[in-house]
Amino acid sequence: MKNYTHLLLSGFGVKQLFFSFVLILLNCSIYAQSAYECNTCTSSDISIKKIELVSSTLDGNGGYLPLPTSCLSGTPVDGYLKVTLDQNAATRYGTHVEFDIYVDNVFQQHISYESCATTSNGEFYIYMPNTPNSIQWNCGEVLSLKNIIIGWGNSAGTNVCNEGDCELGPHCFKYDLSTNFVVITPIRPDFTSIGTCPPNNLAQTYTFTSNTTGGVLPYTLIKWDITKDGVPISNVSLPDSPFFGSPLTIDFSNYGGAGSYAVSLTITDSNSPATTVTTNKTINVSSCCVPSAVCKLNDVTSQSCSIPVAFSNPNDVFTINACGKNVTMTSIDSGDTSVCGDGDGADFTRTYTIFFDNVQVATCAQHIIINDTTPPTIDIQASNQTVECDGNGNTAELQAWLDSHGGASASDNCSGAVTDWSHSAPVFSDGCGATGSASVTFTAKDACGNISETSATFTIADTIDPVIDVQANNKTVECDGNGNTAELQAWLDSHGGASASDNCSGAVTDWSHSAPVFSDGCGATGSASVTFTAKDACGNISETSATFTIVDTTPPTLVQDFQTEISVSCSNIPNDSPQFQDGCSEVTVVPSQSNNTPINVTDYGYTLNQQWIATDDCKNEKIINRTINVTIEAFSNVQKSVCISNGPVDLFNYLDPNIEKSGTWKDVNNVGGLTGSIFNPNGFTPGFFAVFKYTITDLPCPRVIEVHINLHDDCGEVLPCDFRVLKFSKVVTPGSDGINDYFEIVGSETACFDYRIKIFNRWGAMVYENNNYQNNWSGDATKAISSSNLPSGTYYYIVDIIARSNGEHEDTKNGYFYLGTKN
Repeated sequence: MKNYTHLLLSGFGVKQLFFSFVLILLNCSIYAQSAYECNTCTSSDISIKKIELVSSTLDGNGGYLPLPTSCLSGTPVDGYLKVTLDQNAATRYGTHVEFDIYVDNVFQQHISYESCATTSNGEFYIYMPNTPNSIQWNCGEVLSLKNIIIGWGNSAGTNVCNEGDCELGPHCFKYDLSTNFVVITPIRPDFTSIGTCPPNNLAQTYTFTSNTTGGVLPYTLIKWDITKDGVPISNVSLPDSPFFGSPLTIDFSNYGGAGSYAVSLTITDSNSPATTVTTNKTINVSSCCVPSAVCKLNDVTSQSCSIPVAFSNPNDVFTINACGKNVTMTSIDSGDTSVCGDGDGADFTRTYTIFFDNVQVATCAQHIIINDTTPPTIDIQASNQTVECDGNGNTAELQAWLDSHGGASASDNCSGAVTDWSHSAPVFSDGCGATGSASVTFTAKDACGNISETSATFTIADTIDPVIDVQANNKTVECDGNGNTAELQAWLDSHGGASASDNCSGAVTDWSHSAPVFSDGCGATGSASVTFTAKDACGNISETSATFTIVDTTPPTLVQDFQTEISVSCSNIPNDSPQFQDGCSEVTVVPSQSNNTPINVTDYGYTLNQQWIATDDCKNEKIINRTINVTIEAFSNVQKSVCISNGPVDLFNYLDPNIEKSGTWKDVNNVGGLTGSIFNPNGFTPGFFAVFKYTITDLPCPRVIEVHINLHDDCGEVLPCDFRVLKFSKVVTPGSDGINDYFEIVGSETACFDYRIKIFNRWGAMVYENNNYQNNWSGDATKAISSSNLPSGTYYYIVDIIARSNGEHEDTKNGYFYLGTKN
């Protein structure tokens, strides 16, 4: 169940307070989870300014009386939280607050608050939780809040009382999870005092630490008054009492020595007005004894084979002042304690440690050296050795020679036969390949580190030719017209793909080749044979040969992009041709003789199929075809109803009076009755439909006008609705010339029908749809494709004809038309 409590505003009266309680009671509801867990907040219009613990005693104004400014440790208190909020927006509708309560950083409970009241800019405060669930708190405990969220409504319709907990955002402010608001509680002054006897102190040193809680942080004053026999402690060269800050450390060796002292702690907080409290304690300072121990041993160096025995009496090692404490001593040796076992004599440090009552007081370190100085004798000198190069430094043979000390041996008067040998690093002279020689000094060392030396030379020689591991490979490349120099150079640089190795030099990198001399082929083609020579670092050589061939199998290519299918008006037919290039030779281009011969000729346009054949010197051929769809732009139609009894009519009366009259009239459906431009309707049946086409051919592009005649005998009367006389555009050429600018449905002289239209492209994708078509489509796409300007081509329509009088479906018409755009 949601918790609701008091909302108090500046100047809040009794009537307003009563209204707030009514709103609170009306807006209680059950919620399943904390708003903190599900809201993502993006605002901070309302924030927490401070939180105080107050008493459980009502103040008569809808709130609770404040607690005393201080309290005694452990005193239990029943109280409420007074949360002061700061609003930086003009008006907010309802307030939601919730958080977790922690006591001494241990979770106690989760509480929430919600009010429907409207608040305004400035401070206001609330009391939480609701009566009777007051907070149980003991004086001295730290009361804090975590996981805090504040929500509000931006309008009356989004009042927090109308929203679920998870719908508060983004009208809310959520504090960081780690935010810890410390609640202002009564001050409980207290401190700890711990005394110690550091080395050389005559009296104890005390550390005083304030553990005061409560009040308004930070504390503006932490003062210590320390007196002995009623007199503040003082020191000529140190600060006198009172002292300030926490923790405070006092060495009573400097302030009166051992004895009884009164300590008073005074705390002042940041409240307004400030709260000042004091607490008092008595401490007893004890005297300190200062024991000491001073080392009196000297270092030892001797020619001997044994280690001296460590002292057991502390007085043999230290000058001691034990201050009556029990004295013990230990010793430990660190370093080389073997005289001859490790070859360098004994060299170590013996450290004595003295303890008073099992507490370490001092150490005494003595450096001890014992030596043996007689070197061993070389019985057999080291011998020189020469080996054949293996390309890897002959490491096994070298190592075997080094391990045998070059065949040398030695003995020692103390250690007997010498087995501890070392040698200088073999540094080889720089010979060809991996050859060279190195002089090595072998050193024999006895058990005490005395040495004798003998020297010899290790030599590596090379007399073997390299081996062709991979023979050179022939390479054939496509002609680039410039001798394929880069590919040739890469082939030469790679030795035709050949590789060689040497027993001494490893992979051979020193290659040379004969000059490539090319034969003469078509265009810039040809071939050349090349010999590659591999030479190792010592001048030994091997050879391999291969051929580099240049061929041309690539047909000519276009110089630039060339459209292979375009749609144009008859006045914009291009007369260009594709341009070719070839990387190896010249190009011959032959155009087709039928390039400008129209095919598929209709009244609305025709097609030109064009072809060009390009051939290079090596007989490679490239064919380019282009299709030009030509649109005759000047096509239109006129819809007229003619009464049979009115007699012959001049069809020019239905055309623009300024139209060229040198054209030809044609009876499209061969219905009869046409002489020149005169049509005689006598003898025809009412409802008959005739189409007459007028063609003008002496202009740059032909122009065609169709006159659609609907015959009737109701002269002077409005024709009945008849969908059978409807006609649909065959050509749409959007533009501003007023001719075929839109797809039109014509033929009925009255507003009889509504039209539902769908238009599809050649792949069956719907490009346009309208359920109340008004003869206003000009080629823009609204369905299926991304472009809003459709390309030229043939399109398909489906039209549902709906009777406007009763909304019934009369018929469905479909068919094809040509769209000619400027794309």
